[in-house]
This record gives sequence, structure tokens and C-alpha cells, in this order.
Amino acid sequence: MGPEMARFITFLFVVVLTSCSPNREAKKETMPELLPVQVQREWRLHDATMQPLESAPESIRKLGAKAWLLAHYQANGTVTVRMAQLPAGTAFEAMQRWHDPSALGFFKDDYFGTVESDRLTREELAGFVQDLQQNIKTRSK
Repeated sequence: MGPEMARFITFLFVVVLTSCSPNREAKKETMPELLPVQVQREWRLHDATMQPLESAPESIRKLGAKAWLLAHYQANGTVTVRMAQLPAGTAFEAMQRWHDPSALGFFKDDYFGTVESDRLTREELAGFVQDLQQNIKTRSK
């Protein structure tokens, strides 16, 4: 085997090793990407922005919130969604502690959120929450 063949085999070996390397990082989803672009066929995601953790309610910060999101859906009015990424197992606890008559709470996996609207009835808002919760793209989906 000549030096050129040895170089070629070395090159192939390096290519195979680097292409099979488990160190390639998968693209991490950001919170805005978790939200469905449409809810109940009529509500469209208008904006979704990450917010400073300091703007999250104290009760959410105490649970160790990792991220805080503010989003708006629009159709015949506006629905405001606030969502926190929490440590594993604490989203359910946040839901149990949530008490605000002006907003409905929901949780899915490690995410807890609230939804409110000044135009929707409580029943309409509950339907929105149900569809939103089912279509959030978390790891269980």
C-alpha cells in the first residue's frame, strides 16, 4: 500500500468519525417556537417575545422559572398568553397555586401559562386554552 492510499484511508477514517460524532448539537427549541401559529382555526399568533424573568410574577419566580414568554393571538380581539418554563415537576404545582379570576391557567410538561382576554367569555377562553394546550409543541408531542 502506497502513501497515497494510506492518506486516502486516513481521510476516510476522519470523515466517518466526524460524521458519526454524537457531539453535534441538535437545534434547541425556543419558547416562541413551541406555540402554535393558529388556535381554534381563527386565532393567529401575532407576536411572541421572551421577557425578562423579573417581569414574571413572584410566585413563578419562586418556583425557579427558567424563561418567561409573552404572546398575543388576534382574531376578533386579542388573547394574551404568558408562559413560563419551569424546573421539571413544578408546572403542575404552579397550576395548583394559580388564583386569578381574570385569567385561566394551564400547564403542559415543564411549562405553565395563563391566558386572558377582555372580549371572550370564560367558556370561550376555556375552549381557546384547551386547543392551545393540546397544540403546544413540547417533548410529549
